[in-house]
Amino acid sequence: MTATMSGEAQADGPRLFDCDLLLGRHPGSATESDAASLAARLAGLGATGGLVCSLRAAILGLRAGNDEALAAAREQPGLIAAGVLDLRDPYASLAEIERLAVLGVRAFRLLPDAQHVPSTAPGLRRIARELAERGLVALVEGDLRVGWQPFVGRDAQVVFLDAHAYHLGDLRLLCADEPGFHACVRQLVGPDSLERLAATVGADRLLFGTATPTFDAEPVALRLRRSGLSQAEAELVGAGNAARLFGTADHPGRGAAARGADPRSTGAAGAGVAEVSTTADPARPRVPPWTDGARGGMPATPARPPAPVYSVSDPAEISPAASPSGARASAGTAVVGAVSAGLAAVRTAAATRTAESAVDVARVVDVHGHVGPQPFDCAVGDLAVTGAVLDRHGIDCQLVSHTEAIFYDAVAGNRTLAALLPREPRLRGMVVVDPRRLPEARRDLRELIGTGFVGAKIHPPLAHVPIAAPEMRAALELVAEHDVPVLVHTWGEDLLDLAEVVAMVPGLRAIAGHMGGPAWRLVPAAAARCDRLWFEPSLSRAPGGRLRWVRDRIGVDRLLFGTDATLTDPASALGAVEAAGLPADELTAVLGGNARRLFRL
Repeated sequence: MTATMSGEAQADGPRLFDCDLLLGRHPGSATESDAASLAARLAGLGATGGLVCSLRAAILGLRAGNDEALAAAREQPGLIAAGVLDLRDPYASLAEIERLAVLGVRAFRLLPDAQHVPSTAPGLRRIARELAERGLVALVEGDLRVGWQPFVGRDAQVVFLDAHAYHLGDLRLLCADEPGFHACVRQLVGPDSLERLAATVGADRLLFGTATPTFDAEPVALRLRRSGLSQAEAELVGAGNAARLFGTADHPGRGAAARGADPRSTGAAGAGVAEVSTTADPARPRVPPWTDGARGGMPATPARPPAPVYSVSDPAEISPAASPSGARASAGTAVVGAVSAGLAAVRTAAATRTAESAVDVARVVDVHGHVGPQPFDCAVGDLAVTGAVLDRHGIDCQLVSHTEAIFYDAVAGNRTLAALLPREPRLRGMVVVDPRRLPEARRDLRELIGTGFVGAKIHPPLAHVPIAAPEMRAALELVAEHDVPVLVHTWGEDLLDLAEVVAMVPGLRAIAGHMGGPAWRLVPAAAARCDRLWFEPSLSRAPGGRLRWVRDRIGVDRLLFGTDATLTDPASALGAVEAAGLPADELTAVLGGNARRLFRL
């Protein structure tokens, strides 16, 4: 699988330059890297280079850490050093900007959240001003809804490394107001996140970056390769925008130290990415971010975006209704059409792929999917988008719950899903069980199981019932009576609570959704407590080596494939499987064989 996907990247994907490489030891994730291992990871992705930052400088040892990054760039020609600043010591950081800028360093990483420095801190504001006045690039970690404040109105060049699909609306508005604001794509994981940004503010605002090795790089690369962006747009995201911002390849101003030469000598070393035009795709003109590509140019004085008017005749397929003036509100429909059109070429290519990849020959079963709208800036409510996402990634069967049932009304949402299932033969239903409404849940299970529904779903946080609560045990006992598996959202140490409860309910077969999220290292303990507990590892951002670590401790028999689509693009989950490097027989089991046995499909 890995070899085939690498071939896909080299043959069909854009050139890649990784703007987010981490050098050294990361205490929180127990990962570490040196110059050679980072270069090897880049080679595995087919990437031509990357921007490297020192974790030592970020945590303890500002100057020594930055010197490590400079040394790494000298050792490996594909690496370019970026500076790291310590916002807890603004005077030292200002001196470091001066020192490194002389050596040709063009980008500086800021970690306000990790260093516990608020966006209103005077030192941070002064550093932001210094970087902007020098024309240097700020790489900003943390929540962009907070991190933007010190840079606004300064004509600053900023890359928000942690821009998330959940905050896409704020990102689009910020980019519309600030021409120097950019985002790393590593957490823009919605099925249409990249496409919506390209359609409104331009693909020249997006940069490829992975946070390797702390997080797996393969999901980010796969998402870009299989996106609905045009080839020109994907080239900008993959490497072209980095060439413009960081002075890679033939761009002027790339200093000797930054590009990998010893600043004590006059020689220059290192290879970067070739220069790529940063002109936006003429076929995708920029429009105001609230129009989603449906209306023409930006008004001289932007008015408040109109509130969309929705038809409620079919709550599962939200579509804009006619406004009183006769015009239709845009509300995402235009982007749905654009993304679906963009996916047409991807679907055609997928249909002609050879059987070299285990992903292509396996019957892929996604045990964790959703149908219906999501409460974020995305256009995924239409069933056609679900079908397009399945096509894009070759998913043969997806087990879905309806978002109305999870977020608002379990009973109504279950019935809405029942009406939709006949329209997409690749979908199977999961009855959402609300532990606070057990009589209705009993009726839904009795009437829906066997009519396209094959299991149950419980989301304890959204039901406001902890897994260890008596109501939850009663709900799980009810599911066990109907002899179907149940997917339970887990996040943190409640993974162990689920194992305990499942062990006490005879015959229950349960799946730990998200595999505990940040508590994934508890999986071996949970697996040991109960042999009727399976693990589904979907996350929008996969910690480096997570799936392989779990597999090495519990095997593959209880590992399932799930995506959390359409909230999250399946590339995140598929890329994590790719990163695990499983042999073909184990890959086939994880991608579908285990699920078919568990759900008796």
